[in-house]
Amino acid sequence: QLFFAFSYTNRTRWLTSTTFIFFLIEPIVTQVLFWIEPIRNIMFNPEYEIWGQINLIYISHLLAASIFLYMDSFLNKPRSHFLHAGTILAGAIFPMLGNLFIFISHGNLETHIFLAAFSYSLAIAGFSYGIFNSSLIETTPLTRDIVVEGMDDGWMVLDHQEKIIDVNLSTEKMIGMSR
Repeated sequence: QLFFAFSYTNRTRWLTSTTFIFFLIEPIVTQVLFWIEPIRNIMFNPEYEIWGQINLIYISHLLAASIFLYMDSFLNKPRSHFLHAGTILAGAIFPMLGNLFIFISHGNLETHIFLAAFSYSLAIAGFSYGIFNSSLIETTPLTRDIVVEGMDDGWMVLDHQEKIIDVNLSTEKMIGMSR
């Protein structure tokens, strides 16, 4: 869901090999902990669910990050687009609500699996409706970030006192200074 949020909100430049490696750390650690016998008995004990809770917190943070990306993108859109694309935002919220319920409840594993599958199914339905419904196809508004940060040319804005107000990444590289 987070990678979809990167793509949908025009932040594909954040999808680098370093990003993918960073997101592989948790699944790799999970596998290592699972296959080491004494640690598996402690971390994956059904009575305490230590690693399950850690994993749930990790996933909830990823879901929250995707929701914030959607909200940032949708709040900058015209209201007519916001109402149409709201199903995508609503779809992103369902898994978070399911995770919060799983986190605070201490039900059995079958209930947790059903709730997770159900909430992600609602998310997929919201995403699909928001993306593929012909009446919801929206034009991507050209925002400052899309246009200015995507330029290869340097771009600088000065105020009436000739103070620098804004620059793009190309200007930063040219002058060798950050904003």
